[in-house]
Amino acid sequence: MARRRATGPDRATVDLVLERAQYSCEVCDGELGHVRGLHWSLHHRVPRGMGGTTSPMANSPANLLLVCGSGTTGCHAVIEHNRSGARAAGWLLSHGQDPLQVPVLLERGLRWQLLTAEGSYAPVPPEDTGQWCVYITGMDDLIPMPDRAMAERRATHFNQWSEEYQKQRDPSRDWPVPRAEVKPWPYAPADHAEALAELRDDDPEGWLLEPATPETPRVDHRSL
Repeated sequence: MARRRATGPDRATVDLVLERAQYSCEVCDGELGHVRGLHWSLHHRVPRGMGGTTSPMANSPANLLLVCGSGTTGCHAVIEHNRSGARAAGWLLSHGQDPLQVPVLLERGLRWQLLTAEGSYAPVPPEDTGQWCVYITGMDDLIPMPDRAMAERRATHFNQWSEEYQKQRDPSRDWPVPRAEVKPWPYAPADHAEALAELRDDDPEGWLLEPATPETPRVDHRSL
């Protein structure tokens, strides 16, 4: 009887993916059991097909996700049974898509990353996420923004206001100086949409309005 041809990744590649994921499920961030094929498995983002594939990218770390369960249990089953959601998260790709170029949503939807052929993570260019926010240092606050241009205008306006506020407050009070920074939204796209909708419904500080002049700021941080 002919021996079945191996179509999966070699041991060195498996080890690279395990180390990249720190031995946790890359989808839910849960701890993994010991038995491969039962407690954990490697999911091919671009499927290999029934007879396998000769593409060298098929078993590249960039095309592999470490997931809990098997094809019928755990996060591996979630990917198999919810293909539209899996495609939106970058867990499942179509033939012709390059896994090196398509970001993947990791750790319960907390961050987007690119997977490299070397078995590591790489940051996603902010332009690829399409979702932006203003981060207020000293307050540890994130304000979702509809686009980068608005985020930059609001951050500039806040920092002008903050500088004026610092000149007026009691110098003996050792309070942190808040600053606004424009950042890509660090969480799931659905969270950005939800947070933006909530801000539109209840925006007492006018974050989604066009910035006023520094002399008449709409932002009113009385808690500072």
